[in-house]
Amino acid sequence: MEEDNPKDTDDKTIQEMDIWDASNPDATFLEIEIKARELASKLEARLIRDSVLKRETDSWSKGKKKGIDQLLFTPNDTLDPNVLNTLQEQYVFRDDPRDIWSFLKQYPLLPSVLVEAHHNLMKYFPNNPQVFLSVETDPEDGSQHLIASVDSGLDVDESMDTLEAFDRGWWSTRFSQTYGRLCITLE
Repeated sequence: MEEDNPKDTDDKTIQEMDIWDASNPDATFLEIEIKARELASKLEARLIRDSVLKRETDSWSKGKKKGIDQLLFTPNDTLDPNVLNTLQEQYVFRDDPRDIWSFLKQYPLLPSVLVEAHHNLMKYFPNNPQVFLSVETDPEDGSQHLIASVDSGLDVDESMDTLEAFDRGWWSTRFSQTYGRLCITLE
């Protein structure tokens, strides 16, 4: 495990923001906020990771059964190792969890948005729908996106109306935190 002084980590985070700020002089407030949240999220994940590693090193070395999060989690990850288990409880993974985990590592704000999105989807869709997660590649430009598909069990018109209400009431306020890489749609 890499032992960094917390002050050095803080200084590196501030320096990274200063560099980004200098190279993006025309950034909007929203873009600045997204970058600041991304860096804060990385710092938070680092603190959690270090704390977890300190507590878990002994139990891992004693051969304790490892969950999927522990098998996929490496000391250099910037995400909370418990996130994948939380998401697996909330979503049905259509892809290999390692592929979804790998995608989420690239966009550190997505996991918290996904947790919050699931909570809000359950508020809007009254019948506790299944929500599927998959990583899809755009055939035109090769970019990847995470797709959350809601199987509402409602008729088509009611499903579309409910998703539109969700979009207006909650999703529109969070979309900017997804780097444009998360799409919430109907099954």
